[in-house]
Amino acid sequence: MPRKQQVFNFSGSKNTFAHSIYPPIDCSSALGATIAVLSLSTFYTVKNITKQNNCLKIGEHEHEIPEGNYNLTQLCETISELNHGDKVALTPLYALNRVRCESHENVDFDVENSVNKVLGFQKKSYAAKQTHVSETEPKLHHIQSLCVHCEGAVGAHINGLQTNEIHSANVLVPPSYRIVSEPHTLVYYKIRGDQLSELKFTIRDENGQLISEDWGSSVNLSVLLTS
Repeated sequence: MPRKQQVFNFSGSKNTFAHSIYPPIDCSSALGATIAVLSLSTFYTVKNITKQNNCLKIGEHEHEIPEGNYNLTQLCETISELNHGDKVALTPLYALNRVRCESHENVDFDVENSVNKVLGFQKKSYAAKQTHVSETEPKLHHIQSLCVHCEGAVGAHINGLQTNEIHSANVLVPPSYRIVSEPHTLVYYKIRGDQLSELKFTIRDENGQLISEDWGSSVNLSVLLTS
C-alpha cells in the first residue's frame, strides 16, 4: 500500500508550532509515521542587548543603550557616541579578546541592568583620564544554530543522549540577514507511539534553550509527514 505524504507549513514570530490531526494517524505498523524538515528560514534579529543588560553611567548621567543585535564593534561605537561622542571611547581589542576604555569622565558600571559583563568589565566605577582594559573577555551572545525539535520524534542523539531534534541550521549570516536552511537530503525520523493526534515543534538554540519570544522576525518552517 502506498505511503501517504503531507506537507505542513508554519509561520509566525514564536518558538512553538502545533497542528492537530483528526482523525489520528495509526502509527502501530512497522513503518509507522515519519517526519522530515523541508526548510527553515527566518531573519536573524534576536536581541543580545536588552533592558536587562543595556545600562552604564558616564560622569553624572546614566545611559541606556538602544536594544538590538550588535557585534562587538557596533556596540563599542554606539557607547562611544553617547554624550555626542566626547566623553568615552571604547575599542575592541580582538587580538587580546578584550575591550579598551578611555574616558574624560568616570565610567560607572555599578548600575542596575549594567552592560559590564557584555563588555568584560567588572561591576564598578573606572576613573577618568585613564586607559582601562576589560578584566575578562566580552560576553556578547550570538546564536550559533537554530534547531527544530519535534515532540515524539526519535532517532537522533547528542553526545550519546537521545533527543527529539530533527534539524539543525547553522547561523552563518550576520545580524539582520536571513537564515535559510533547506536540506539537500531529507532525514526521516520516526514518530513514537501508536497514534499521532498532534504535531508539535519547538525552535531552540544550540544549547537547547527556546529562542527568545522577542525574536522579532517570522520563523517559517516546512515539514513532510509520511504515514
